[in-house]
Amino acid sequence: MSHARSALPGNSYHIRDTTDASLKELYGALNYELRVLASIGIRTSFDIAAGLLGIEPEKTFNQKLDDLVAQGHITEADKEHVQTLVDAGSAAAHRGWRPSFNDLGVLMTALENFIYNSMVVPARKRAHEAELATVKKKVPQKKPSKPKK
Repeated sequence: MSHARSALPGNSYHIRDTTDASLKELYGALNYELRVLASIGIRTSFDIAAGLLGIEPEKTFNQKLDDLVAQGHITEADKEHVQTLVDAGSAAAHRGWRPSFNDLGVLMTALENFIYNSMVVPARKRAHEAELATVKKKVPQKKPSKPKK
């Protein structure tokens, strides 16, 4: 997440710190093989990341997913992947589901892809565009050619 943190737009540090803390706890749950807590942590980390992208926290998960698509943060195909990680976290929290380690790996990949594609890639692109604009200003312009007689 360190790359994402440095590349995020000007959101409050509190939200970014909350995201970092959530991911640290999630990875801790994975390291200690706490499968139910890890699944819930995946859902929570998604929820916090969605907030970073400007999605209202009081909305339902389905509304958040619709907003993420409408705002261009994810595609319809991505929406189904993220829906799966949300549903898995809800099942672990409310219905006693205990995911396998393989299931958690798949869910983590979905979460990491969501964070990378919706936050890191756009931020890196903006940073690169700014750097290109700076270089463009330094490049000497071609002098107009003399008209041929």
